[in-house]
Amino acid sequence: MIAESSERQQVAVQMGNEELSLSFPIDGLQGALVFLSGAAMGRLSCVSPQWAAVISSASDAWKTAFVREFGPLIWEIPSDGWREEYINFYRIAYGQIDVQDVHSPAAVTSVALGDAGIGFIGTVVGHIAGWDMESSRFTKQLRGHPLRVSALQVDGNTLMSSSHDCTVKVWNIDLGQCLGTLKGHTMPVLCFMFEGNVVASGSRDCTIRIWDYPSCECLHTLSGHSDHVTGLHLKGGSIVSGSLDNTVKIWDWSNQVCMRSLEVDAGGFTCVGRCGDAVVAGTMAGHLMILMENGEQEARELNGQDGPIWCLHAEGTKIVTGSASNSINVWDVRSNSCLRTLNGHDGRVLSLQVDGSKMLSGSWDFCMKIWNF
Repeated sequence: MIAESSERQQVAVQMGNEELSLSFPIDGLQGALVFLSGAAMGRLSCVSPQWAAVISSASDAWKTAFVREFGPLIWEIPSDGWREEYINFYRIAYGQIDVQDVHSPAAVTSVALGDAGIGFIGTVVGHIAGWDMESSRFTKQLRGHPLRVSALQVDGNTLMSSSHDCTVKVWNIDLGQCLGTLKGHTMPVLCFMFEGNVVASGSRDCTIRIWDYPSCECLHTLSGHSDHVTGLHLKGGSIVSGSLDNTVKIWDWSNQVCMRSLEVDAGGFTCVGRCGDAVVAGTMAGHLMILMENGEQEARELNGQDGPIWCLHAEGTKIVTGSASNSINVWDVRSNSCLRTLNGHDGRVLSLQVDGSKMLSGSWDFCMKIWNF
């Protein structure tokens, strides 16, 4: 306890529409903190360094404020981590967001963030273009797909794209040239992901193909889904796949073995990702499902969007989803809560990518939005 009990300090704390004047010795401060919001405690921290020290270390008060404003966390965190957690949640839920609109000549069906501030879009008519965020103009044009670009991924100077023309293409960004085409699917490729020299692709033909790059050779074909494969996540020797057949499957791709199949009657899965040890999946019914890879816990269902969830991006404990309701939701898996809904698109949100404090979203409204948190 800081020895300053003889000193009384005046501070006005704004709570709603009522301004309360508090006057008490600093040794009575801790007892009062549990009744305040996190924002109010932040303002009180400006009174003096002594007050700031007391408030910063008041773990119980920060936990109380967190639970009151955001709800309890399902996962435990260290007792001294509540202040930092509150600040992170508050920034996402209430922080200022700057938005830049990039207008496209066609519906934006896929987005990806490249190096040096280049945001790539893929369109419903098969065009791929790179938007320079510094100069605010398109600087790259990649032509080769005759039909809708369903997904994009960038790694350094390499960009890969999948399309309804049943192929995945590999591009050199600087040269603007196609270096190779992965051919073998018999119906539109809806999703893909690459890691190192391994590429996994999912298609309306109900299969997953594993490819080697740069040879463009198909190494394996994984069969087991009975409907369109709509989402993939590749990590090491494991693939998570989602399908309109109401299943999420986890594969050992090198041995061509389905290790686990999780079935949920959700109208079909539209996209998948990983969040720690959990698999996250969006559904046609507009629900976000959280399933543990080991199957030890029942699936959790988060509701908050009207219409199908068409895309998601998982990063840390946060999940961002885009839906047919033209909105983007930011979720936290530990609290089962939607922290924020972002509106602005005039068409369904079809693609998302998040990188730190920057997010790209692509929509049927012929627009890519660049969100800066």
